Amino acid sequence: MIWFLAGVLALVALLSLTSFAARMDGAKLAKTLRLTAGVGLAAAAVFLGIGGRLAAALPLGVLGFYFLTGKQLFSQGRIFPGERRTGRAESEARSPHARMSRTQAYRILNLPAGASEEDIATAYRELMKRVHPDHGGSEHFAAELNEARDVLLGDK
Repeated sequence: MIWFLAGVLALVALLSLTSFAARMDGAKLAKTLRLTAGVGLAAAAVFLGIGGRLAAALPLGVLGFYFLTGKQLFSQGRIFPGERRTGRAESEARSPHARMSRTQAYRILNLPAGASEEDIATAYRELMKRVHPDHGGSEHFAAELNEARDVLLGDK
């Protein structure tokens, strides 16, 4: 009977967490998940270390450190997932008023390079209908679409 009650309680907690996560915007959810994973991994590393299992505790501790701080403990100059090095050609293609390059803007709007202003406006409208915050979308994605449009159309 105790296991049944524990299972029901765990199910209620899981449903509450998923409902809460569904209402969060993407950037905030990602930050919360990183923090949760970091704390969980660090706690597991501490308990394994206390139990004498250092071979398992060390990798978990390093991974927990990465999730909590976002910094790599051991870096050899490699490009890790999520990191990008900007080449000279791309930095020259940047609009002077934006962080985003024209190549990135076309990619965000899912258009080929050199698309017409009409195609850009149409793609922007269609994508914005799906990601607008007033319709359950993300503020982050809407801001990226706005920036992509501004880079390609020059704030017209």
